[in-house]
Amino acid sequence: MKAGRFIFISLIALVIMLSAQPGVSYASQGAQAWDAPALPTLFPVPPDSLGALEDVEEVRSFTLLLIGVDSYFDKISGRSDSMILCRLDRNEGKIKIVSFMRDLYVRIPGRGNNRLNAAFVFGGQKLLRETLFNQFGVTADAYIAVNFTLMKEMVDQLGGVDITITKAEMTQINYWSRVYYARSRLNSASYVPLNEYGLVHLRGDQALAFSRIRNIDSDYQRTRRQRDVIAALFTKAAAMSNGELVNLVINNIGRVQTDIALGQALELLPLLTGMRRWEIETLRIPADKCFSSRTISGMAVLVPDLKKNQNVLKSFLGDAP
Repeated sequence: MKAGRFIFISLIALVIMLSAQPGVSYASQGAQAWDAPALPTLFPVPPDSLGALEDVEEVRSFTLLLIGVDSYFDKISGRSDSMILCRLDRNEGKIKIVSFMRDLYVRIPGRGNNRLNAAFVFGGQKLLRETLFNQFGVTADAYIAVNFTLMKEMVDQLGGVDITITKAEMTQINYWSRVYYARSRLNSASYVPLNEYGLVHLRGDQALAFSRIRNIDSDYQRTRRQRDVIAALFTKAAAMSNGELVNLVINNIGRVQTDIALGQALELLPLLTGMRRWEIETLRIPADKCFSSRTISGMAVLVPDLKKNQNVLKSFLGDAP
């Protein structure tokens, strides 16, 4: 798979992961004492940008941080309600997808304790990456941040995605699609509801709606839906020509926030060759039995056992213990 193909898939996958719930407030800085220590420095501090790529033939893996921001139109600011680490592992022939839940209660460097999705508000991608490194020991080679604006058009440019849904999910998809039309100021007369469930083909607005569903079950299932859609996108893109996807990258990459230049994407070609045959594996952090649910300063949060989650991540991503 070409680098342009991977970058475009990442843009699409990130856009559909935007799944904000309105009305969430943040605790003030240092509002609650917390005795959980930060993890020791195990990795270099993540760089501000990818920089020049050297000896790309020797690169065995590449990790991209996908950030979905809670905002409409062309502004990329607000809460990072979707934070997904996507690693391409050439040695294992796998694509590994890790979603970090937005309600994780963490220590944000220089900002005290808060939900993980507050890090992007306080300091953008740099502070979010520092927080993930400091609390969970993970880094990314590069990042892409987008908002709601690109959702419909980009997924539709890809031709939509095939997802298996339930009847309850179908109802929620129709509800959130209408919300999308209203907030994006689209002509509601052009809206067409989904009338079937099982294995269905979703438009861009419907894929976004599917990824936002939470009230029929939980936020844990919401992040599972997000990972399902990313996997469907990789499958769909594998059937498209490299030329089609590279053109789409060129047409859309200027509308996202990223530290990847088009030339750098092209340099990654050797790493991505043959990706269509790779397996896809997914993980949620906090992992099962590695956190506790609490209410702190009026916030419902997930307090992670940092060491246990770090170990789960190391095992999943293949990092040395």
